[in-house]
Amino acid sequence: MKSQQKEDNPISMTCDGCKFAQRAGNIQVGCEAGRIKKFKKAGDVDLKFSFPTSYGLKRFCNLYRDQEWLDKQETKDSPLHIARKEIEPTFGIVIYDRNVTGRNLKKTAESIKNIDYDKKKIFVVINYIPHPDKKDSDVEKHVAITNDLNSHGVKTALVLNKWDEPRLVDYNAFSRCVSASHLVKMDSLSEMPKDMLRRVDLSLNEDMEKIIVFRHKSISCVSFPTVNDEYLNHNDFDKMIMSIESAAKQVNMIKNV
Repeated sequence: MKSQQKEDNPISMTCDGCKFAQRAGNIQVGCEAGRIKKFKKAGDVDLKFSFPTSYGLKRFCNLYRDQEWLDKQETKDSPLHIARKEIEPTFGIVIYDRNVTGRNLKKTAESIKNIDYDKKKIFVVINYIPHPDKKDSDVEKHVAITNDLNSHGVKTALVLNKWDEPRLVDYNAFSRCVSASHLVKMDSLSEMPKDMLRRVDLSLNEDMEKIIVFRHKSISCVSFPTVNDEYLNHNDFDKMIMSIESAAKQVNMIKNV
């Protein structure tokens, strides 16, 4: 029975050596970040493990920090505060702009400028797909919006795509976001809520929710590893996200933010 239980619920890691583990002598009694209580609630903690005793976790804890990490810290901030900042998600935000009548890239850009999140952890790609009949002045407007975002501390790139090469559109955008932990896709009709990215962070790192897809109306946010695993099965971001959302709903791994 025990061997079968270990196979079904394997230990992923332990708190042994973590500087945030709270101890009474040789016994771990909790976590400075309060995660043991949350892991227990989710059924992600096994019996105390090894000696001195440490909790065995059935999932990865991205707040684990050892003495070597602690020795390298040079700021006066608390170690927990530093570690918590380190694990904040990074976002590659791709705005698809097909320059259809009624779309308003400027409003979209304004909503991103006003995001309540560390701008250093955001990278924006304006994925412009101009119609052949559009005038050069439209490109100039996109350049101006790109420059404005950059001037407000939001690192932004403008990608000019060809109307008749749809297969390259996704690649040209998302290949520039490979360093991000999450990909956000929106169009130039959408406006991002000021607290959307913060809500994603809180869901993953405070509530410890196992979420793959976050949504706000037509805006989708997906973990980059999931995109890497699934994109080539579809070669189309919209088809891919529909497939991922369908699977995520079955296991309660999708959330509206």
